[in-house]
This record gives sequence, structure tokens and C-alpha cells, in this order.
Amino acid sequence: MAAIKPPIKWAQRRDIVYLSVAVEDISNETYQFTDDKSLCFECEGGTKPRQKYAFELQLFGEINQENCKVKKAGRELLIVLSKKDNKAPYWPRLTEGKQKAHNVQVDFNRWRDEEDSSGDEYYKDDEFESMMNTLGKDDTGGNAADNEASDDSDDEQMPDLEPAK
Repeated sequence: MAAIKPPIKWAQRRDIVYLSVAVEDISNETYQFTDDKSLCFECEGGTKPRQKYAFELQLFGEINQENCKVKKAGRELLIVLSKKDNKAPYWPRLTEGKQKAHNVQVDFNRWRDEEDSSGDEYYKDDEFESMMNTLGKDDTGGNAADNEASDDSDDEQMPDLEPAK
């Protein structure tokens, strides 16, 4: 059976590139950097029947392989690539080639424009893990979804509607 190319979303900052691989129930994932500009990825996932997913990216710029991180987060696998030259301008695209890959999209939830990156202290690599550990948690440390029906002290009873005239 041939491997399927999974949906990938990407965003970048001055010093890192985010890749989000959207495959449900990922297992047996392997990734490998063949050089400073190439990433190969394989995994199994999906619901029954399980399928094999794979992709290879020739990146636009060089990365620091040692500083790259991978984390499973719900229905996606997050890959953070550390750019080798963090003083260079933003990459105009993810891949080296100009041809658009049908499975790669921009992740506008994580995207920040180059002009807006001057205050990027929150996204430093040191703090990325703490951000990832709090993913899906509320301020009390619990799961945010568990607190949907919480009582709010300023909730008041709504008055009855007046009949239409």
C-alpha cells in the first residue's frame, strides 16, 4: 500500500518554523533529517483501517537539526524546526521549490508577520515546552473543556420576554 501525504500546516517566526501534521491517532512515527534542508517523516494513523502516512520536504532554508523538537498534541503532531540563520529574513515559502504542495497550508493561528516579530519573547525555544505542556489547560491547571458549565458570580436571571403587540 502506498503512503498517503498527510495534511501539513506551517508557520514561522524569525528563529523557528512550526509544522503541524494532522493525522488522528499517530503511532510509529519516525522523522529524519538527511541534511540541513531536508526532512523525511513517516507514521501510521487514522481510524480503522490504519494507514501509512509519509512526506519528504526540501526546506527553503537551513535548520539546526539538534534544536528541533517534536510533540504529540491531540490530533496533530507538532514539529518545531530551529532556523540556522535566525537573523535572515522570513522564508517566502516552506519548500525550496516554487511548486505548491497540495497538502501544505499556512497555519494562520500560529503565523506572525515579520514586522510583528520584534516582541517575540513568548516564543523562545526555552518557553516552547512550557507552552506545549499547558496546551488545553485552563488557568487552574485543569482541562478547560471540563469547566464549561462553571457557575459565574455575575450571571443573573434573564427577565421574561414581553408578549408581542
